[in-house]
Amino acid sequence: MTLEGGANPMLRFDTGTHSVIKVRGASEYYNFVFLQSYSPLQLLWGEWKIKTQGYIYRLYEARKGTNLAEMDATRELISYHWHPRDIRPKTPKFPHLHLRPALEAKRPDITNAHIPTGRIAIETVVIFLIEQLGITPLTTSWRDIVQENLRLFQQYRTWAD
Repeated sequence: MTLEGGANPMLRFDTGTHSVIKVRGASEYYNFVFLQSYSPLQLLWGEWKIKTQGYIYRLYEARKGTNLAEMDATRELISYHWHPRDIRPKTPKFPHLHLRPALEAKRPDITNAHIPTGRIAIETVVIFLIEQLGITPLTTSWRDIVQENLRLFQQYRTWAD
């Protein structure tokens, strides 16, 4: 986690590049890689909130090893991006999805597409990983925890889809 100062302070959750969580689904191993940037925002009545400045959530197929430490990312399956501050001219500022490797052989026209998604909360991705891919949660109360965080995010977000 790093705090970048200046006129627009930003908190970044990463380890220099991206944070990686190695997980095992019902029948597959995955690496979930994420980078999320935040900045503090003081509300008119004096309270503070954290404003998301951008995100990258990537799910990789991982090679099966004898233990989690031996897995390595081999193929990106799905990747959600929102990087509105990216200054590269052809980089879209809207939230989008990449399906590069998943469709590369069958649909090369989609390989570099930026498929619009609307804003994706990390809680939504966690629900997808657990419910759709069979990732084992760390606690049996995961649904209550994630749903409450998602509710708060939706209540206080400054923009929606």
